[in-house]
Amino acid sequence: MLRFTKRIPDRCLGCGACEEIVACPAGKLFLEDLCIGCGACQLACPGNAISMFERTKTKDIKIKVNAE
Repeated sequence: MLRFTKRIPDRCLGCGACEEIVACPAGKLFLEDLCIGCGACQLACPGNAISMFERTKTKDIKIKVNAE
């Protein structure tokens, strides 16, 4: 199951912990297309304002082996 994180504005304290503590591997927090679903920002959030959601979109992935 592929997941992504999403901030819940009503719960957000605006403390910035998710952005300051976590070095997001995707490079940008809360963008569904880039999120790898590691959950690091969710763990860092003191206000429990970040939830994991299942991805509904799928992507085609092309893999090259020996340049083919």
